[in-house]
Amino acid sequence: MLVFWLLAVAMLAALLLVVALPWLRQGGRQSQDVMSNTQIVRQRLDELEKEQQQGLISAEDKAQAIKELKLALVDEQNNARAASTSPSLVLTSGGLLALIVGAGVYWYSNQLEGLATLHNAQDRLTELSERIVMNPDPSIQPSDIQDFALALRKRLHDDERQGRQDATGWMLLGRLYLSVRQMEQTIQAFDKALTIQPNNTGVLGSLGQALVMTGDKASQRRAVTVLNTLLNIDPENDNAKLMLVVASVETGNLDVARQYFAQVKDKLPASDPMLVSLRNRLYPDENGNAASPQTGFEVVVDIDATLKEKLPPQATLFVFAQDAMSEARMPAAVVKTALGSLPTTVLLTDADAMMPTFRVSQLQRARLVARVSMDQNVDIATGELQGMAEAEVIIGEVSQQSITINEEIL
Repeated sequence: MLVFWLLAVAMLAALLLVVALPWLRQGGRQSQDVMSNTQIVRQRLDELEKEQQQGLISAEDKAQAIKELKLALVDEQNNARAASTSPSLVLTSGGLLALIVGAGVYWYSNQLEGLATLHNAQDRLTELSERIVMNPDPSIQPSDIQDFALALRKRLHDDERQGRQDATGWMLLGRLYLSVRQMEQTIQAFDKALTIQPNNTGVLGSLGQALVMTGDKASQRRAVTVLNTLLNIDPENDNAKLMLVVASVETGNLDVARQYFAQVKDKLPASDPMLVSLRNRLYPDENGNAASPQTGFEVVVDIDATLKEKLPPQATLFVFAQDAMSEARMPAAVVKTALGSLPTTVLLTDADAMMPTFRVSQLQRARLVARVSMDQNVDIATGELQGMAEAEVIIGEVSQQSITINEEIL
């Protein structure tokens, strides 16, 4: 930091010198001109004195000539002062401008506020590691997880510069990001861990789970590839098989989904809502019987008249359910669709769960959210539109609910 300030002062001094040099030269020339004019006036006064003594001019003529010479000299000095004031003003303004610009560039390039946050997170690294990893603290806040992830990411980058690779650290970082629903950073961290240890089953499983949770088709297709790689290494991994069933259903590959569903269905409780949901989607009319009743909501989404003009021409509509009795924001079910005309109706059930272990039927009361997103990401962002409602969850029923989008996120 000291080196930076020394360089900044040196550069500022050089800038001021370049700006000032032409004005200093001009000021020197002006001083020389004033001195020359003064010598000329004195010479002329001596000549007037001699001319009077020789009788060439009268005393009145001499007095008038002297008066005119003095007035001319005063005018010359006033002009010199005015000219010298202008460069002074320019130098002062230029110096202040250079200082402001330099400080602004430094602030922007170094992101002082971000550095302060990073330093604070680094100072808390040991404490947060204890509360989050070693002895999980139920009072931990999302901001604490963000600080821990920030400090851990910085340490991992520092280790890389020193030639050290830490797959476990990158996997932990990915799981931290996953817990606060930062899916892009989650996948990047798991990918980094895989470049270090391509066959790490823990990383493969975590990456497969994250890809399944994103909900978009491209991620689901990649999840199938990742989970197949995991099963080639660990053929008895039932959790990977269950996630592969979900990803295969979402990508429309029902034959593969049924193959792996057959391997895991007997290992789940018969009343497990996830088992029921998957069976309904894979075998909607098994043995000629009606499918088991679903649990969820049929949501009619509309928008407040005051916000209609703010609807973007191309956007994505997310409708999801959260646990209304918890501070956790993990969705129990999500439906993602292109935004069409409103009102529209969306079916939200256990079949739309992002994780096999967290579904609508496990909630007592759901917070229903409809959000218009411009980046195809369910995470909240400034400028997006949303509406909310709450409803009781009735097992085995799809209840009718409505949401009015009436809020702009600022």
